[in-house]
Amino acid sequence: MNIKKLIVVVFSFLLMILFFSCDELVKKNEEEFMNKNDEGFRGLNFIMNSQDFMAMQQNLMVFTNNRKHLYTCNDGVNTTIFVFDTFYPGSVFNRREAAFGRRHLAVSPDDKFLYTTDGGNYVYVYKINDSGTITYKGEVFDGLLSSIRFIAVSPDNSYLYILGMYSGSSALIMYKKDIESGKLGSVRFQYLSFTFDKFSFSPDSRFMYLSTMSQPSFQWYEMNYKSGYMTYRGSLGLMVNSFSITNNGSFLYLSTGGNMIEAYERNKDNGNLKYLTSASTGMSVNSIFASPDSRTLYALTGAATTNIEIFNLNNSGKFSGYFIYSNGSVLNYGLTMDFTNGGRFLYVLCFNSYNISVFGIGDK
Repeated sequence: MNIKKLIVVVFSFLLMILFFSCDELVKKNEEEFMNKNDEGFRGLNFIMNSQDFMAMQQNLMVFTNNRKHLYTCNDGVNTTIFVFDTFYPGSVFNRREAAFGRRHLAVSPDDKFLYTTDGGNYVYVYKINDSGTITYKGEVFDGLLSSIRFIAVSPDNSYLYILGMYSGSSALIMYKKDIESGKLGSVRFQYLSFTFDKFSFSPDSRFMYLSTMSQPSFQWYEMNYKSGYMTYRGSLGLMVNSFSITNNGSFLYLSTGGNMIEAYERNKDNGNLKYLTSASTGMSVNSIFASPDSRTLYALTGAATTNIEIFNLNNSGKFSGYFIYSNGSVLNYGLTMDFTNGGRFLYVLCFNSYNISVFGIGDK
């Protein structure tokens, strides 16, 4: 072998070693960033932004329960529903405009149907195809229905629940749902004492918790899915802009819209809440979300520059540590968030920067 060939072989070998060394170094640094923190936090690793995917700001985001597809729309004005595929864990791609002039979003527990409204008298039914696209299946017009604020399908898949006005008064409206066709049938309603903004079911589906920022009353009810109605069980004298129940059903966390998050122990038998403690945040809270494993609470705080403030949770539900993720170039007016892959990836919907930010979550 002449000297030139020898130099080429040696140089190629050194480049190969350098390439693999750099690759391993990147993996090692990412792993350390994801998992290592002096306070024991599971680090956030920014993955991507789905930049400029909408013509208007969006403030609602729902996943199918299998986490394969993501839908967004704007609850403030009539805008388009956007459909996304989660191509690989932690990514967002393949935007498809699905239906114009829709507000509010709710996916059935079996991932077969998507429900949306015009904010007033109409409720629309769409079939969710395997690809995530949606096919119009019908609509319901109800002249007594107005001022819709929130919708969700009952955990047993038998009712579509709507927070709104009915005959001019604040109510929870229940449309009986056909499981096979998705169509909505007979309507029932239950008047409420306040104008609530949002509700969420307990993990065991037995209770509904309702929040409002217009009156100091956070209420909970026991559900009767045979009739669709619910029975009042208790309340807190608080205006609540966001709340989250841990998946184990043991604890509930809430924000009153300022720089404070309160922790409550939850009685699984009667739904009652017992105050535990509170924690301050660096900026005002937009929304909070407990991780799927009930070990961490995430809070989106601030406006133009949004932080993710992270709280470790101990076995008694109390806060055991605090960490701030701040990246103004990534997060801008972060409104809401959700998880995929059992909590491995965090999706944040950003209102003013027209994107969804995706983060990987470490193992600690």
